[in-house]
Amino acid sequence: MKFKVRAASQFLDNVRRDLTRPHAFAFERVGFVYAREAVVDGGPSLLLPFAYAPVADAHYMPKEGVGACISGDAIREAMAFILREDACVLHTHMHENVGMPKFSRVDVRNYPGVVRAFQNTRPDRPHGALLLSRDAAVARVWPVGAAEPVMDSLVISVGRPMGIFSEGAIYG
Repeated sequence: MKFKVRAASQFLDNVRRDLTRPHAFAFERVGFVYAREAVVDGGPSLLLPFAYAPVADAHYMPKEGVGACISGDAIREAMAFILREDACVLHTHMHENVGMPKFSRVDVRNYPGVVRAFQNTRPDRPHGALLLSRDAAVARVWPVGAAEPVMDSLVISVGRPMGIFSEGAIYG
């Protein structure tokens, strides 16, 4: 199963703008992109972002060796939102590079536990991670019931600029 995350360029730019705000001690910001799923007959599942929520300053915790550590309260707020809105959620952060971002070892190690919390809350929806750079994005999405993410999900930025991104490739 493949996934396409299709978002307006302006939506992604607004998320980027928020994620570049400084924090008192965290080196990076974290937020949650909420999406609706549209299943296309025989094709990839489409995730259509409709809301973004930044993690509140009070929900960051100091931790050595990571860019940001968020509390269980931040995760619980996201869990409440996906229950209330019948939504999918993508844990979102940004690496400040230009070009394709790459999930770090810390990201790869920690995302399964975060996604499992979302899967336990809303097991009938796919959930995952969205990683932004200054001009590109990649996503890893866990299908319903899956222990591992789909690695070749596409992120499609619609508008100006338009872009189609996948881990390891930029199209158009």
